[in-house]
Formats: sequence, C-alpha cells, structure tokens
Amino acid sequence: MKDKFIKLFVLLLSIVFLFSDTPTVYAENNVDEAQRLIDGIAAYNFEKENVDGFQGFIDEYLTKNAGVSAEWYIIALSQYRKFDFSKYENALSEYVANNETASASTRLKYCLAFCAIDIDNDYIKEQIDKSVGEQGVMSVVYGLHLLNNGCESKKHTIDSLINAILSLQLADYGWALNGKKSDVDVTAMVIQSLSPYYNTREDVKTALDGAISLLSSTQNEDAEFVSYGLKNPESSAQVIIALSALGIDCMRDERFIKNGKNLFDVISNYSVEDGGYCHIADGKVNGNATVQVFCAAISYIRMKEGKTSFYILDNDEDEATEESNSIVEFTEAENSTTEQLDANSNVAVKNYKLYCIIGLLLVFGASLIFWAYKKKLNLKNLSSLLLALLIIAAVVYFVDFSSTDDYYNDDSSKDDIVGTVTISIRTNEAVESMYDGGIILAETDVSLAFGESVYDILAEVTAENRIHLETNGAKDSVYVEGIANLYEFQHGDLSGWVYLVNGERPSESAGEYLLKDGDKIEWIYSLALGEDIE
Repeated sequence: MKDKFIKLFVLLLSIVFLFSDTPTVYAENNVDEAQRLIDGIAAYNFEKENVDGFQGFIDEYLTKNAGVSAEWYIIALSQYRKFDFSKYENALSEYVANNETASASTRLKYCLAFCAIDIDNDYIKEQIDKSVGEQGVMSVVYGLHLLNNGCESKKHTIDSLINAILSLQLADYGWALNGKKSDVDVTAMVIQSLSPYYNTREDVKTALDGAISLLSSTQNEDAEFVSYGLKNPESSAQVIIALSALGIDCMRDERFIKNGKNLFDVISNYSVEDGGYCHIADGKVNGNATVQVFCAAISYIRMKEGKTSFYILDNDEDEATEESNSIVEFTEAENSTTEQLDANSNVAVKNYKLYCIIGLLLVFGASLIFWAYKKKLNLKNLSSLLLALLIIAAVVYFVDFSSTDDYYNDDSSKDDIVGTVTISIRTNEAVESMYDGGIILAETDVSLAFGESVYDILAEVTAENRIHLETNGAKDSVYVEGIANLYEFQHGDLSGWVYLVNGERPSESAGEYLLKDGDKIEWIYSLALGEDIE
C-alpha cells in the first residue's frame, strides 16, 4: 500500500511539473545552444559547396563571392577562429578595384571586411572620408565601427560620429532609416556601434538605456520582434549582437525573456531541417537570415568567453580546429519565386464548371455500365461512387479557378470611392539598365476606396497590368518580396523593395498604411534599405 501511495505522489508531482508555469532554469554557461547553431550552419555550407571545413569554405566559396555575398561570413569567421584569408583578400581587392558600388553602406562593409582580416589599404582610407554619412544613419554606424577599430579619417572623429548618431535618436528612444517610428534592426545596429562608450559617456549610456528598454517592450508574447510588419529571425539576431556588445546575456536577462522564451528560442523557429534559416516562418532557406544567425551565435559566445564584442575586430589568434564535415544543403541568398505567372498561358476555358459537371455525369454513367457488365453493380459500389462524385462536384462548384488573363484583368468594381491616388514602380538607377530603363509601371491614376492601403493599390495595379508580384505575410503585415521578378537581396544584402508616400518613407508596412485622396505612391527597388533614394 505504501508503495502505491509513493507512486501516486510521484505521478502527481510529474503532472504538476509538466503543466505548471515553472520558473526559467538557467545554465551557468549557455554557449552550447550558440555553438549548435554555428555547427549546423557550418555543416550546411560545407555540404552545398562540397568543401572541407571552414578554410575550404573561405578559399573556395567566399573567395569566389568576394564583394557579392561573402563579407558577413568573413567578418564573423575572423572573430571566431584564426584562418588564412589571403585568397579572399586578393579577390576582394580585385573586386573593389574593378567595380563601382552604388551603396555607401556596402562600400563601408567592404572596409570592415578588410579590417577584419587585418588589412590596412588605400580603399579604407578613401571610403572612410567619402562614404561615412553619405546614406543616413547606417553609413554613420559603419563609419563608427571603422574608427572604433583604429581607422583614421580626415573628416570625422569618434566624437563627431557619436554625436551625429545621438542626434538621430527618435522620441521613442530608438532609431530608424526613415519616419518617426523606430525600427528594431536599426536600433540594435546603432547600439552595437555605440556600445564601447556606454561606461565612458553619460549621454551614450542614457541613450542606450532608453533603446534597450524600447527593444524589450517591443517584443511580443512569444519573444519575437517585428520589423516593417514582418516577424523574422534577423531582428532577433541583431538584438543578440547588440545585447552581447553590452555584456547582457539574452538567455538570462528577464527583460528579453517572454513566457519562458529567449531570443535563441525565437531563432530556432526559423530553422530549416538542412541547417539553414528562413526569413519568414516555414519559408525557404534564406542566405541573409542564415549568416545573421551565424554572426549572432559567434557574438554571444565571444561575450560569454569575455572577449571583445563582435565589431571590435581583434583578429583572434586562437588556432583553427578541425572542422565538422557534416553534409547538409546550402542555398545562398536565394529567393526563388513560388509562382511564375506566364502571360501567354490560358489554362481555363469559359463555362469550365458546366463541362466538369458533364464529365462527372459521363463518369457516373460509364461506371454503371462497367459494373453491370462485370456483375458488380451493388449498393456499396454505387454509394462509394456517388460520394466521390459529390465531393468532386462540390469542389468544382465552390472553388473558382481562373486563367492568367482572368487573374490579371480582375475589373471588380469598388464601393465607397473617396478619391484618386497615383502609383509608380521603378528600379534603382544602378540596375535600371537591366530592367528596360528602370520603369516597371509609369505613374498611374487609381481610384481609391475608403480604407484602402498602399498594398491594396499595389496588388490592384500589378494584377491589371500583368506585373508579377510576390509577397509574404497577412494583409496588415504584408511584406513585398518581389515585383516584376526582381527580388530582395538580388543585388546585394541591403537590396529590396521600399515605398514612398508623397516623397516620404513611412515606417509602417504597406498593408498598414491607409491612403487618402491625392496621395502619391512610389515603389522603388533600393540597393541600400532605402538610403539610396533621393
């Protein structure tokens, strides 16, 4: 009897433990999770590129993609272990010598990559005076990173760049590329650049305390962040880098743990089974998301090991260890379309529902004849056939299939017309020659119904003008990935579609911004998160 009571007591305790809100238990050292992410991403890259360890990855894939998609991996690896970057150095030097780069932030990123591999060259000296401050807050942030690492400028000082960044802080204590509402990613990247001065400048400490509080308050109940209306892992990665730069452990600090979930838990939601990470939940592998997670994991480990922050480039002298040769797939910054619309296809015919019903009746009659011939006409077979045909008939009746022409020429009338807006779609000047002068849709007048958003008008005009449009997310948080088969990240890791209303860039998503009579909408493909748009 005593044993039964003991077993019952243990069972009850187990049930309470499983279903109660238990406090978060912290390990003394939480580097295992970060290391797991690094190992998974490493294996993912090694498999796709068929290379032997990180050194092979640097010498082959990253060297081949110098100036295109290699730089964040190079910076991260320089802060992870000691490697030979000589082949990559030669490739990047050749790239910057032979290519004009439109984005100031991208040029400064190349400078950071040179610094990361301990190279001091004329390109850095030229760009630190030419590019810092040219494209808003991010070009100042990158410039401060360079000065923080000992680079010299004739035009700028550390104090002048700090003051410039602080002057751009918004009323909600964060930073953004445009508008009056702070953006998570930009705020986190500003914190990363200012972090070395947290304990030495009172104005920096005050600014960053406000920014940290803002980031904590903008997390949702699942500990996720939303940037431009979209939940994504990159925002969490940037916040991890920012917190680590200030010595804040995101796995232990209660300000960044919501309902028992921390930022690494959030990132795990975007893991793809082969080792990469997607930009949106259940999406495809995204190179930009993957490398930012990689950077965040290295940043966290450095903080736990008492090393300098991610952007204080100390060229770690630890010897490289033998790397995992695990085999998984890697897809570099690939945003392939899930729906290619062919303007010449016409797969639907008029009155297709009538034809389908006639076809079903013919199938029913043929089946009766067949079973009668086989002497198998019975109630069971007849009932099964009738049920199957009724289900098919219901699908045909209630679901509307449309041809490409029908899709693109939806002329459904609007109710509650309140005015007219104009909309245009074009590319950045740097890539306009690749897209018929850059004009995808000339300025077009569109009637405006009450409550319509920027996205509603975009969806309408792309359908009417047979222009490809690919998006992710629900209406209020919709994110435009591609227009006219021109996608985000296709021309650099800061490239993508942005919109302006009356010449200004709102901080809301296109699905949230409601229009009024006379508004002018411009969709523009940017190479620098909108900073290259005049």
